[in-house]
Parts: sequence; structure tokens; C-alpha cells
Amino acid sequence: MTRLQQPLFLLVLIPFFLVWAYPLLLKIFKKKTNQDSSVPLPSITHKLLKSTPSLKLILSWIISFLYLVSIGILSFSLARPQGKVLPSPQKQTGIDIVLTLDTSTSMNAEDFSPNNRFHVAQENLKNFILKRTHDRIGLVVFSGEAMTLCPPTHDYGVLQKQLEFARTGILKDGTAIGDALMQSINRLRDSTAKSRIIVLLTDGDNNYGQIDPESAAEIAKGFGIKVYTIGIGTEGEVPIPFVQTNIFGQKIKTYIKTMARLDMNLLHRISETTGGKAYRATDPKALNQVLQTINTLEKSEIELKSKVNYEELYQTWLKYALLLILFTTMMAWAPLRRLTQ
Repeated sequence: MTRLQQPLFLLVLIPFFLVWAYPLLLKIFKKKTNQDSSVPLPSITHKLLKSTPSLKLILSWIISFLYLVSIGILSFSLARPQGKVLPSPQKQTGIDIVLTLDTSTSMNAEDFSPNNRFHVAQENLKNFILKRTHDRIGLVVFSGEAMTLCPPTHDYGVLQKQLEFARTGILKDGTAIGDALMQSINRLRDSTAKSRIIVLLTDGDNNYGQIDPESAAEIAKGFGIKVYTIGIGTEGEVPIPFVQTNIFGQKIKTYIKTMARLDMNLLHRISETTGGKAYRATDPKALNQVLQTINTLEKSEIELKSKVNYEELYQTWLKYALLLILFTTMMAWAPLRRLTQ
């Protein structure tokens, strides 16, 4: 299917056609107009109609006709013909997922040897994304407040870059699980996928924010969104590194030990309310297994909408017009024309 982006350019052809066809039109309608067939303007067509055509006259008429055709093709190219390119809609399996990652300073705890909790969670989420194919996945980070780093998308390259960009300590410190859930819910509430889930990774209990986590879970349930919670970190005292600068300007890494305060009961209530499941991961291997388990979730069928694109075709028609003008000009000055003189 072809459309013209600038169809008014076709009007350019009208005056050229009228000048070329005027004698012929006049002869056809002379009986109705009772006018003499003589034409005030010199015209090859007029001469062709008034006398026995010679080879030279026929050739001149053909040349004038080809010029008219080339002008027509040129006008058509200026009207910007476009071809419609519309891939067939494809139905593929997939779900809409929001990964909700805790970036509070406690995620720096180095009990996931040889790395800290945040780094291990980050790497495992990268592997989780690589194992998905047709799912839309988004990323929300939170501590004392929540922020969307990437809305649900099929562009996993962009998603991976945003995940790499995530850092601890960028947002206000704390653990606002309720706010994080609401931020994630807002990214899924308008989704048309039959299956929508939130994967929440945290190492603390809710101690900040404006929204109660259980109230947020009820809202998620209302939208049909499942929440899978993962509590990460070991129990008891955990070492958290701090970098300090001494009087000589040197940076010194020191550790303080703090008690882990992971509220698994809250995570269980959130998941049970929404039809999801809560998990506990106390080491990198356990976290990997948990994410593999979530990867086996039933996939729903979604339809990938096809975007209507138009391919520009004017270049081809412009090339035809220029080639025809060149060919006609060569005919006009060719030896054949001189032989007919």
C-alpha cells in the first residue's frame, strides 16, 4: 500500500498537460464550441493533427510526450510516495516484571564473601534478565525513598546498563518497602499482560516511607500483581565497610558490625497477600537458586503490537524521472534527429 505525503505537488503537472494536450482537446470539442480549429500557440500536437505526419514530426511529438511523462514522474516523486511496512502482530509468551532492589547502606554488608550483598544481588539479577526472552522487565531501586531506573521494557541492553548504574547510598538512607512496592505497582498497573509480578530484594525491615507495606500489598492484590519477596543476608552481626579519610588525606577502609534486622514475617505477609511467595537467601548460591525458581513461573501470552512504518519511495521515482529526462534529451540531440531534419 502506497500513500503520498505531499500530494499537492501533483498539481504541478496540470499546466504542462494542458499546454501539451490543448490542440487535441480543442479538436474534440470544436463542434460543441463552434470555434475554428486553429491554435494560437505553436504546438507539435497541433501540427501533428493538421497534416500528414513526417518522421521528424512523429519523433518531435514522442520527445515532447516523454518530457511530459518525466515531469509527471518528477511531480510524483516530489509528492513523496511512501510504502507501508507493517509486520504481522506476533503473539509470544511473556510476563511483565519489575525488579525492586534495595540500595540502602546495609546492602554493603560483606557477608556474601567475597563480595557484599548489593554486588551479589546485582550480578544475580543480570543473570536473571539474560534468561528471560519475551518478558518486559523494569527496575526500581529504593532505600529511604524509591525511584524508577527503567520502566518495563523489551530492551534488555538498556535495562542492564541501568542495573549497572545502580549504587548504594545514592538515595536517602532507610528501608521504605511500602514506597518501593507502590512505585513498582505504578509501573505495572496499566500493563495488559495477563501475568504481572514484582521481585523485591531487601535485607532489612520497613523503617521509613509514607506507605505501609501491607497496605501496598493489598493494592497490588487489587491489580492482580504478584509480589515475590527475597530476604537476603545472614543472621546476627554483619560487617559493613566505611571509608574514612585521615589527617593526611589517605582513605582508610574500616568496618563496623551491626545486627541484621531482616523482617521475614513481613515479607511472607506481603507475598501471601498477593499470591506470590517469600524466599530467604543467606549466600550467593541460595540467591541464585531463588531467582532460578522464580524464572520457572508460568508465562502468559502477550501480543507484541506492530508499529506502522512507512518506507520512503521518492528516491526511486526521482531516479526514474532523471533517467527519462536524460534519455529524452539524448533523443532530441541524437544523430537520428539530425537525420530527420
